[in-house]
Amino acid sequence: MRFLADNYEYAIDKAKKESKLVFVDTYASWCKPCKKQEPVFRDRSLAQFFNDHFVNVKVNMDNELGKSLALRYGVVFLPTLMILDEHGNVRYRSDQSFSADILTADELLKIAIGTVFPQQNIVSAPPATPQTNTAPASTPTSTATTHTKPRHVQHTDLTKHSQRNNDVAKSTSSSTKNKSNPAQSKATTSDINPKVGGKILHVLGEGDDLPPEVLREEAYFRLSLMDGSHRDAVKKYLRTQKDWSQEENMKFLFDFLYTTRSDEFTYLIINRHKFEKLIGKTKVANTINILVNQTLERAFPRPDQKEAQALYSYVDPRTSRKKGIKYSLYKLHDEKEIDKFIPLAKEYVEDINPSDVDIMLLLANTISANIDDKKVLKYAMKLVDKSIKIRGSRFEYLDTKAFLYYKLENKRKASETAQLAIALAKSRGIRYESTLQLLKLIENL
Repeated sequence: MRFLADNYEYAIDKAKKESKLVFVDTYASWCKPCKKQEPVFRDRSLAQFFNDHFVNVKVNMDNELGKSLALRYGVVFLPTLMILDEHGNVRYRSDQSFSADILTADELLKIAIGTVFPQQNIVSAPPATPQTNTAPASTPTSTATTHTKPRHVQHTDLTKHSQRNNDVAKSTSSSTKNKSNPAQSKATTSDINPKVGGKILHVLGEGDDLPPEVLREEAYFRLSLMDGSHRDAVKKYLRTQKDWSQEENMKFLFDFLYTTRSDEFTYLIINRHKFEKLIGKTKVANTINILVNQTLERAFPRPDQKEAQALYSYVDPRTSRKKGIKYSLYKLHDEKEIDKFIPLAKEYVEDINPSDVDIMLLLANTISANIDDKKVLKYAMKLVDKSIKIRGSRFEYLDTKAFLYYKLENKRKASETAQLAIALAKSRGIRYESTLQLLKLIENL
């Protein structure tokens, strides 16, 4: 797929001129699911369709444009994929909540075809089998704009709510007709216009004065669409409820948990024992674990050390301090905050977790690449030697050690260690081009 890079306004203008839609891929360098999604865009059939019918744009969410678009479109997780019309209105979005899965080329192509040619959509009802929150839902389903697998953790059976959607539609329509302003009182079908058996499944109302039971059913209906639109309905319903501790409201709240950065999640944590008694200890623990990992791996903006430590404490308070600091170290390293990373990493490997070889090697590499002070370089060498003592000789350790010898101007040891690293790489099928380049530098010492 041909992408414009960080040029949203130009993409919108181009889409207007060419009568196309806009496809937006939001990403960040630290986002693992973003990297897994990337190869999908190289699929030949997918690329041809998107290049013909869309103006494609990639947005780095860590720059100023990304931050402004995050506010505009409510980006919570990465990657969030969006299809916009030429005015910037969302026609489709997917942030794959509750799942580290990516959209396959086939899934994304079906979504694109369904958006470009909506009249060709073939729609089915929501899944009939309830899912639990022990794993991401995987039962295939389809809607008018989403032809993919469910991307949320579904705690309840949606069919019992779908069966009542006709009643909800009638109630919604009746409520909107009683409004004084005709321009604001029309009952509208969803833009997605789902149908089952040729009948309109649900009619969406406008306004905030709908009865709570209508808002409740609206939330479950929208959940089946998997386009994120249920979140506003959930908020509206919960605002009508003064007592969240009622059993029905606790189940509702649990069904719609999707992020740790919400009042609902805070309420779950504070009242965890009540939820465990009502829903089950294992289900509650699994959901908390999924939500925590989702925030740590995909949330935008990325958690800081304080938030990371709090998140880990919900899963295992005994290890939360270690894990929170380690998470922060990777974040600082990714963001090239070297002045903050080095002292914190030294404190971590000396006082907090002296056996963490991963951080020891990361610290040694960071020092070797950024520091010339020989005392500090010798400290990095000790870290590598300790890593070798714990895990044995590995290519990455020997490669780092050779570079440290090079910076310490010890030509003989640098050359010997580099050659050992290359021999090990050859025996294990590891690429070693950078070590060959290092050998050339060593020869010129």
